[in-house]
Amino acid sequence: MDEKTIKDFLIRLYFGKGTNYFDLAISRAYRDFNRTLRNLPQGLGEWETLKIKLSDIIKEEVSILLHTQIVDQEEFTKWHKSICEKLEKCSDTILKTGQSQKWINMTLKYLLTFGEEYVPGITSNYKFFHIPIDNIIQKAFREEPYCVEEIEGSWSRIDDYATYNEYQIAIRNAIGDLIPIEVEFELFTGVNT
Repeated sequence: MDEKTIKDFLIRLYFGKGTNYFDLAISRAYRDFNRTLRNLPQGLGEWETLKIKLSDIIKEEVSILLHTQIVDQEEFTKWHKSICEKLEKCSDTILKTGQSQKWINMTLKYLLTFGEEYVPGITSNYKFFHIPIDNIIQKAFREEPYCVEEIEGSWSRIDDYATYNEYQIAIRNAIGDLIPIEVEFELFTGVNT
């Protein structure tokens, strides 16, 4: 059996049926944080309609990223901050920065996992990707050799971009010249630990 057939099987198993890899990644990333949502609209289908709009924002912005050559971390962070702000505004502040970052960052991580064969352009800017912040990864980065202090309070309730970005900067400072998302993959999967 060839590697593509095996990868297609694993994608189907974890992400579901389909070949729209953006939709699969965005949907799976949503499931990674949706248990943290509070005060959702109660109207019939109101949240589902809003969720589609929010998903479309991520899809559009990530599509643009795939066709843009980011020059440095600051440019990527401006791009990332603007999407967080769009999601929070469109959700009428239901989404906090902590939830927005998780949705965006996990979407990028999943698309990166699919690879260039499935998502052309995904590797062109990956060295600038932010790590998805959650309890698991904060605990991993708290340990030696990184010793990065955890964010005070729940990651999902981070409500200002400055607090979020300070943590990303602390991670980059702690890992030196390594690529953040690569280190995060290793820590999350337990490789080299």
